[in-house]
Amino acid sequence: MRIHTRIALGISLLGLLAAGGSLYAWLAVDEAAHAVVTLTEGSPAAITSGPPGRVERESLAHLRALQARAARYAGVTCMIAALLWLAGVRTVLSPLRRLFGVARRVSEGDRLARAALTGVYEIDELGRGLNRMLDILEEKAAEQAFVLASLQRNARETQRQLRLAQTVQKSMVWRAPEAPGLALFAHLQAARMIGGDFYDVQCLPEPQPGAALIVGDVSGSGIPAALVMILSMALAREAMRHAPDPSNALERVNRSLREHFSVEMSETFVTAAIVEIRPATGKLRVACAGNEPPMLWRRRSGAIESVGRPGFFLGPFDSPTYPLVESTVEPGDRVLLFSDGLTESRSPSGELFGRERLEEVVGDAGRFDVEGLGRRILDALGAFSQTPVPRDDVALLIAEVMPTAHPTKSQSTREMANGRK
Repeated sequence: MRIHTRIALGISLLGLLAAGGSLYAWLAVDEAAHAVVTLTEGSPAAITSGPPGRVERESLAHLRALQARAARYAGVTCMIAALLWLAGVRTVLSPLRRLFGVARRVSEGDRLARAALTGVYEIDELGRGLNRMLDILEEKAAEQAFVLASLQRNARETQRQLRLAQTVQKSMVWRAPEAPGLALFAHLQAARMIGGDFYDVQCLPEPQPGAALIVGDVSGSGIPAALVMILSMALAREAMRHAPDPSNALERVNRSLREHFSVEMSETFVTAAIVEIRPATGKLRVACAGNEPPMLWRRRSGAIESVGRPGFFLGPFDSPTYPLVESTVEPGDRVLLFSDGLTESRSPSGELFGRERLEEVVGDAGRFDVEGLGRRILDALGAFSQTPVPRDDVALLIAEVMPTAHPTKSQSTREMANGRK
């Protein structure tokens, strides 16, 4: 304990002792006066000198006067003690209040507030400790501001790179496909700036012209899924051009993915469905790799069929087989390929859109052309999910067999997660 604190406490203690002594003296005088009165009233004959009662009256008056002086002394001493005590307390409390004021200013956002030294050692030590803490906090705040600025620069650079990747991906996928003898509607919407779903249409050469259609979905999302999507799409294009049927095309894609996937990508997989349509002959062939089987709407009967059988994912397995399903189509029939982002879209309550609800929408396909049907499906999906941006990527590809085998330009929607292009 330093000298300033000792002096303050010593003054306070002396004042309290003086006040206590004064009060004790006053009480002692009062008790003596009371004893004299009691003695006199109890045995007046004991006083033998002077006129009767004079000595008692003089003694009592003297004691009363002494009592009054003692009371005045005690009152003055108590006032002085109170002042000394207040001065001592103020010596300690005033600097503490100033420290509290500094702390309050800092809590209100004044980072430059600092405690002033008072000359009281203990209080000054608290002030120095508070100032050191505030200096450290200021340094940390400056460091965090620098880190935040760096993160913001990195975020802007990442956004720039994502926009560039989005442009590249859009140039590969977001295009209006066309094929001989088919009217096409294509829709692709990514849940983020870039996604893992894709579609593609490859024209098949003579002597039986037609088209191979594919819809695929890469597991995961974001940049890794987009990179695998680009690889898968390139492999699928090559396979669909040269493979004898959709099943063999999927086997080729799986084999190539196995060669490209590293150990770190062992949990990555791709789902896909390939449909081969020969409008001139009405031949339809389908193979699936973990994707939802395509849907076939018959114009003549209005019936809806599921074409294709489940197959293994692309990527994780060495030598899987993909069942080949064959069927026939007539002019006006429509084939729908879609990713699970459509049927697994959820309402605000968590209910799945589901294949049955999709079939209900497709059931009125005869009232619309191929583009109208696509729009109707998307409107129903938007009304169900009640969100402009899906939780998962959505790919939809619709092909209608036309009466003529001449090439027919398609209707296509090319959409990104942040708006329609």
